[in-house]
Amino acid sequence: MKQFACHYALLRFRPFGVKALGLDQVELSCSAHRGMCAVIYASGRIKLYTRYSYRKSPYRIPLGELGLLTLEQARVLHQRYRLQASQVENPKAPKVSNADADGSHRRASG
Repeated sequence: MKQFACHYALLRFRPFGVKALGLDQVELSCSAHRGMCAVIYASGRIKLYTRYSYRKSPYRIPLGELGLLTLEQARVLHQRYRLQASQVENPKAPKVSNADADGSHRRASG
């Protein structure tokens, strides 16, 4: 897995770099933001992900596709997810509303 620290490194591999290596995709790991990674496909698409561990289990959450999401927006999301995981909250877990948590939310019968 190669490392990237900036937008330029991502664009350097896109898309001819992946094809030149004879691969379908290349995964780059960010050297500046631990756990942030990018998967560059031969088609030229770049998907950004965050990786973290929660209770000794690895997780990976897609942040979005570069172009629809800026690198700065992806970094903010990445930092938010890692902060949640460090505060003993799994960012990938479904959120439970207060009504569901106390059992007061019931389906209407009929």
